[in-house]
Amino acid sequence: MSCSICGAPSSGGQYCIGCGEPLGSPLTASRTAVGTRQRARPAPGAWLALQEIRLLACPKCGAPNSAARWRCARCGQAFDDRDRDENTPLEATPEQAVAVPPESARWLVLITAAAGVAVVAVAVMILSARGIGPFGTSTDRMAVADAVPLVIDHVEASDDGPDGAPVTNLVDGDSTTAWQLAGPGVGEWVELHFGKPVQIDYLLVSNGDQRSDGSFRAASRVKGMVIEFPDSDKVYEVEELPDRQQNVRVTMKRRPPVTDMIRIRITSVHGGDTGVTALSEIEALAQRGPAPE
Repeated sequence: MSCSICGAPSSGGQYCIGCGEPLGSPLTASRTAVGTRQRARPAPGAWLALQEIRLLACPKCGAPNSAARWRCARCGQAFDDRDRDENTPLEATPEQAVAVPPESARWLVLITAAAGVAVVAVAVMILSARGIGPFGTSTDRMAVADAVPLVIDHVEASDDGPDGAPVTNLVDGDSTTAWQLAGPGVGEWVELHFGKPVQIDYLLVSNGDQRSDGSFRAASRVKGMVIEFPDSDKVYEVEELPDRQQNVRVTMKRRPPVTDMIRIRITSVHGGDTGVTALSEIEALAQRGPAPE
């Protein structure tokens, strides 16, 4: 029996040893589809030309086959793996790969950012504690630990305040009691008399009515004020006190004069909704050192 396509004699296998087509195939077209590749059929009678091609053994059954063949004539073993699986996936190219940072790298970025924020926050607290800037932090009393309180002999005011909220509440050592003024309080003043010459380096101001959070927001709080030294005509201006319930440290930047009295005048307020302005406590402190002459 010979191959109907190329005329090669049969060797007893299922496929032609010359062209590799199944023996007895009814196909007579010049080309046939195998997988995704089109293979040309040899013309009938081309067996003599194929005899000059060297033979190779099948890796599966050992049968001799032409080196030009793509399938074993005896067992049908494909010599090209790609012909057996036309769906072989392509390898990814560098352009197809997307670099995704590992989870550890993302955490490292977050930790680094958090550490930077913490360093900035600590630096701000240190500078405030050292008196850099006109006001300190909410722990202002700790920032003036080296200062000593000055004894206030008595106070006077432009408005003594109503019963239950007199000006003396400013110096009673209790921040839950307040001096209250009807109206916005702008232009009103209070004088602290010490009874002897002193040098004041700091004032600790407890603003508003600090009995509770509600009372603090209800009454107006002092926003701007000037600190006057009547004996020397020297004035310190505070443009804006922080609107907070804790005490606020006011630092005299230039060495203040020695005096036995200062006057604090209200120039602006943080508005409340009760028509009352309140101030809870004022303390005067001096840096430790030799007594003023």
